[in-house]
Amino acid sequence: MKAHVLFDAAGNILAMVHSDSKDNKESLQKQLRVVFRPTDKQHAATLDIPEELHSLKPSQLHNSIRVDRSGKTPRLVAKNK
Repeated sequence: MKAHVLFDAAGNILAMVHSDSKDNKESLQKQLRVVFRPTDKQHAATLDIPEELHSLKPSQLHNSIRVDRSGKTPRLVAKNK
């Protein structure tokens, strides 16, 4: 499952849309018809939702993840509790 996310430099999710579809990035964006327009201090990406979080409801998911930017590419990870 993928999510299209708008996030800040610290990895905080500002907005998110997702689908239960396992389609690729282009298919997700066409299906949802959503385009985020990040400001100078924001970023947008389509990222994989971690498998262990697939069962969460949308509001729970939004509150449970952040973007990890420490590697070569950003990725969604569970927030530390």
